[in-house]
Amino acid sequence: MLYCTYDQYAAAGGTVPEAAFGVLCSRASRMIDAATFGRAESHAAGCEACREALADSRPLPQFQAELSFRVTYNEGGFWSLYTQIREPAADGHILLRRWGDTWDLRRGYPVSLPSFFPHRRGWKRRLLTLAAQGIQRQETAGYARYLDGWRRRLRQQFNPMRFYLTPEGLAFFYPMYAIAPAAEGIPVFTVPYEAVGPYVPVSEAEPSSSAPQT
Repeated sequence: MLYCTYDQYAAAGGTVPEAAFGVLCSRASRMIDAATFGRAESHAAGCEACREALADSRPLPQFQAELSFRVTYNEGGFWSLYTQIREPAADGHILLRRWGDTWDLRRGYPVSLPSFFPHRRGWKRRLLTLAAQGIQRQETAGYARYLDGWRRRLRQQFNPMRFYLTPEGLAFFYPMYAIAPAAEGIPVFTVPYEAVGPYVPVSEAEPSSSAPQT
């Protein structure tokens, strides 16, 4: 969908001729859809529903969202959790969004994902390789499906901020729609703690050869 008309564009100070506007606006709209995983279109549809309700003197549509959190790790001086929003879209689909946080309680600072790996090197390649192996096992077993080109999407959509700790290992995740259809929700991959990384989380305040450097 197009997110503005030429009249709206011109009123905002746009200088592109109207003849070229259609092509450029369509391209920009596709980029917006890709960057927001379709959420912008749902938002625009919701805004249009509100405008129509106001014009007809009808009650405004009701929109709801649920915010929840889960503490996933609280050992060795580390505290980790994820926060999640569950938001019904205007088209009836459910959008899930998740954020991860991990803190060194003794130092009072957040901990970065690379700090759980030796010398902070090779961690991204290791995580992407393990995620690809996990996807292959899931698709072979037939209990999960991923989007075409998921290998490329794994690299492009990876964000080192999207992780949290669990007793079983370091969990990193991807946004909904980023690498898999909506039915798969938020894809999560858990990497067991190992001597080669990720380390078992222990705060620097406790002597340990495997303590991550925050």
